[in-house]
Amino acid sequence: MNFKIGNDGKVLSREGIPGGTRWLSDGRLAFSWDEKGVGRLEYIAPRGTDGSNILFRRGVFPSFQCFLERDGATFRPPYRNVEALPYALTADWERDGDAFRFGVYAAEECAVFTLAVPQSLKNAGWSFKLQFYQSSQFIPAFNGDIDSRDGGFDRAWSAWEPADGRLSGGFEERAKDGGAFDHAVGVCLGANKPFTHSVSALNPRVICRTETLRPGGVYAFVLAFGTEREEAVRKCGDVCGELPDVLEKQAERYRRVAKAAPRLNSGDKRLDGFFSWAPLYHEALKSRDTAAFTGSAVKARSSRYWIWGWDSILANFSPIRWGDASLSGGMLDFFHRFSDPEKGLLHACRYDNNPGSFAPPASQGLYISLLWNYYQATGDKERLSAHYPFAKSIFDRVAALESEKTGLVAGTSLFPDFPVCLRENGRDLSLYNNSLFYGAARAMESLALTAGDRTTAERARALFLRTESAFGRYFFDAERGYFVNSVDADTLEKRDCVNLCGVMWDEDYLYDLLAPFAVPCAAYIEKHGLGEAGFRTLPLSDGSYDADANQLHCTWAATEEALLQFARLAGNREITDRWTRWTGKWAERLTIPEGISYFLEIPYPEFDEWNCEPGTFTPIAARKWYQEIFKIRLGITFDGGGVTFSAPLCAEYTLKNLLINGKKRAVKTAGAGRHIEYIEAGGRRFYGTRKLPKDAGGGTVTVKLSDAPQSIEIVSFTGGSLTEYGYENGTVTAAVGGAGTCRLYINGAAQILLDGEALECKGGRYEIFLELGRPRRLTVKPSV
Repeated sequence: MNFKIGNDGKVLSREGIPGGTRWLSDGRLAFSWDEKGVGRLEYIAPRGTDGSNILFRRGVFPSFQCFLERDGATFRPPYRNVEALPYALTADWERDGDAFRFGVYAAEECAVFTLAVPQSLKNAGWSFKLQFYQSSQFIPAFNGDIDSRDGGFDRAWSAWEPADGRLSGGFEERAKDGGAFDHAVGVCLGANKPFTHSVSALNPRVICRTETLRPGGVYAFVLAFGTEREEAVRKCGDVCGELPDVLEKQAERYRRVAKAAPRLNSGDKRLDGFFSWAPLYHEALKSRDTAAFTGSAVKARSSRYWIWGWDSILANFSPIRWGDASLSGGMLDFFHRFSDPEKGLLHACRYDNNPGSFAPPASQGLYISLLWNYYQATGDKERLSAHYPFAKSIFDRVAALESEKTGLVAGTSLFPDFPVCLRENGRDLSLYNNSLFYGAARAMESLALTAGDRTTAERARALFLRTESAFGRYFFDAERGYFVNSVDADTLEKRDCVNLCGVMWDEDYLYDLLAPFAVPCAAYIEKHGLGEAGFRTLPLSDGSYDADANQLHCTWAATEEALLQFARLAGNREITDRWTRWTGKWAERLTIPEGISYFLEIPYPEFDEWNCEPGTFTPIAARKWYQEIFKIRLGITFDGGGVTFSAPLCAEYTLKNLLINGKKRAVKTAGAGRHIEYIEAGGRRFYGTRKLPKDAGGGTVTVKLSDAPQSIEIVSFTGGSLTEYGYENGTVTAAVGGAGTCRLYINGAAQILLDGEALECKGGRYEIFLELGRPRRLTVKPSV
């Protein structure tokens, strides 16, 4: 890497822009920047119709560029001592012995270009110059290319007009063929100090120059946007007039994120760095619309996309862990508010935040899981009460789709975009939907009990028990050793298509459903799913491979956790080691792609112009990678009952500033090995359990590793908590609490007593039903 990353998430480079291209984002504005200036600038106007969000795009002639000028000569100094943040890039510009500090920012949904002048200048006559060619003002003209789509509108740019020391312009869009007016976008270019401008007669180029630079001064150009020209002019004036406060406010916002986030030292600088900068880049993609919903949803990607439901909701484990549970709470509010009484959960927002489309009914359980995970992390009863009726309505809607009392629900798969390419026809039992809804049904039982709705809790339990009975029978292909992507809802016949990422593992309740299949699934993945550049979602031999010439030759970070969980449970290091290398490669390119092509057998994936553009950031993929680093690489899993540890994949690590059971702590490993000898916290050593007792004292948590397994060990207890923990002569005693059905997994030959009565082992696990607020006594004795 030609850069390093600090604990504050700043990316630091001595020479050159790290990664070559950075995407800077703030709310509805995003633009790419490299040493040649703006590559593409997008502003998402809050309109109710479709269309292109690209306003400027580099072509034969460049878009916005910044230079130094002296005596008529133009200079673009090299970028040195660069600091990059998701909204900013600053660098030293040195020329002829004069050292300036250049900055480019996305702030208050404006593009800001600054130059700080040193206190002493060796050369007189410098000016700061911003220019752009008018041909970079983008006009969509649909020709089959995604970028050129016009959404059925003609775009007409107005002339740039000087007024009040600024330049203003913009465009209007009307329905094609002279139709009705749809919307306008205003653009205003101003500065914090007087400037002049000129326009070349041929190949029109707008050139803006500051006055002669004075020592110690800060000069800035501001490019502002609005739904009309007047709004852009007003915004530009506000930002120019309050520029120091605007930039400081933005910097403080990101300092708060960095301060709250955990800090990892695992020996892999790429992934450790990703841990620092991912929360900041995620912050840059938050919606900033309206006071009530600021930061309540995130753009689906730094380029081209606005707000999508599953892109916002899935993997909210991660913001909660990096100290932003308020985002998850805001999402609950946002997606409830913009839901439909009949259609349910929002799938895609229009640009004005009103509903554009609704998720396929069978996939909507992800909202239930979000509500339960948020409540477990925060204990926010007010929000739970506010949103429980909506969550229940989703559960009722999806449960009504159950096919023939199989515990499996019918409906169009949420993923991929064209399920027909995977032999689905609309009458489908989708592997994706049903794995997603199983986790939601488990969460619904606990959620309903917490809300005092025993009837719904009993319905949810009965349904997920049917799912557990039927899932493997209908979806698992024993001959292949993996799950088919879908089953015909009418005939219950397996379809001849395997999609490795068809299993959606986001809730760790999936352990109960899928752990028995881990060994054959990991073997299948290793044989058919490991390409040079990443996982092969569809094996090359499958007839669905590359059927849409886009998604179906890509792998998707948002859906790959099941593959890693199968590998972890099966002890397959080939799969997890490759994943670590692949994610590290993307981290060192400072890019979190939406999709990664495996069309070419190359060891270093290529960038493209859609799924993985240089410098772009996909928040759902970032949240998933962050989550998987916790669960897979570090062996740290959270649930409502606390935190569970397993032996990490890295040799050793230290994780600081992590919130555990309401307290900020550090976690570190000691020793080496594939097993846990004990967990130490609050001055006590806890033997016989991988799950940390919820009432363990504060301070650093130490996970002591060993080559030898313990004779008796609680391996997993998702949803259940341990308190009043004791261990003596190989016998574990504890009070266990929770709400609903919890499965207890034990390593070693043991007798399990619950309130003094023996529990029967079923399928390698013990089932415990817990009533809210009524802990029970657990005893785990070695078998004689």
